[in-house]
Amino acid sequence: MSRKAAVCLLLFLFPLNAFADGLVYEYGASSRALGGYFYPKEKVYHDQNRAHAPVFGNINGSITYNFSYTTSLKLATELEAKASSHLDNLNQGQWGEEVFTKFSSSFGDFYIGQMENPAAMLGVTKPNLSVWQITPLEVTDFTGSTNWRQHNRTKYYNTLTSTLINTDGSSFKISYLTPEINGTTLAVGFTPENNANDGLTSKFSPYYGKSAYQIALYNYHDFDTVQTEVYAAFADFDKSHREYGAGFSIYRKGLTLFSSFRQTETSSSDYKITTTDTSKNTLAYFDAFRNGFAFNAGLSYEFAFLTSTLTYFESKADNVDMRNRIITLHNSIKPYKHLGFYLGAGFADLENEIDGNAKGPFAYAGIELTF
Repeated sequence: MSRKAAVCLLLFLFPLNAFADGLVYEYGASSRALGGYFYPKEKVYHDQNRAHAPVFGNINGSITYNFSYTTSLKLATELEAKASSHLDNLNQGQWGEEVFTKFSSSFGDFYIGQMENPAAMLGVTKPNLSVWQITPLEVTDFTGSTNWRQHNRTKYYNTLTSTLINTDGSSFKISYLTPEINGTTLAVGFTPENNANDGLTSKFSPYYGKSAYQIALYNYHDFDTVQTEVYAAFADFDKSHREYGAGFSIYRKGLTLFSSFRQTETSSSDYKITTTDTSKNTLAYFDAFRNGFAFNAGLSYEFAFLTSTLTYFESKADNVDMRNRIITLHNSIKPYKHLGFYLGAGFADLENEIDGNAKGPFAYAGIELTF
């Protein structure tokens, strides 16, 4: 963690009573624990564990100064950590951080710092599902897909982990979101160096530290009894690849239908996909995600304290037999705003032509506390 992030966190953890009336101070934290069991017909490796219990933690805080009703300046930080005694590695690392400043006015929102790119910010995802978002990170943390690995000095992404454009993770960025006009927002962003620990790019790749830019368009519309969300996005990563994304959701009387898609592709001006082992840190196809696609679709129903969601996620590398198919029925019960319970089951088909396949059912239960 950087020194700047640590200083911001210490500031946010203590009350600041001397602030003026225009200054708003907020903080929060959450902790989530899952117990899961994945039973593949064949283990990916000989001593693969089938029972797992990953734990997730999050601390966040912000200081906002309101100059007027429409103009404000916000400094925010968020720290995340993962741990598990039974996993060889955790997808997208064991920790992550975001530290950024947001300036809001009638001319739009300006962001600078470590945060998601605007294409990921505006991506349509299913809200209120802590375990199953548009990215099945926590499910695959205990199913153990060898297509997604990050541990110590190894960073290995054969396939895309999400339909959101999250390649640059929380790298330092400069972003701008226009004011909302008839439910529509346009966003642009620039990443000077794609180098985040929670992104997909290995620091040993030749395009590590290169720049990127993103553009996204989002629309929300309320048709009285039906609400819709639609987005489209594009990103270009210098010397690496380009990405295209789109998605939608439709909500009516507790039912939500949602789907999204992401395509990545390289060109002759980009570094080629690594097809052979070049070092212990850049194994064959460690960056095959740069030519591939990801797709998800789901249906969710909310009733009182219960939310049930059936979701299908698939991602594949175009030029090699590496694919993930995950079907999940996820249920959450939140009887109190600070307490949630989770129960889910599904089926995973994880293909990797080099390290082996894993196919079989899984189930999990969990609890989440928020403060």
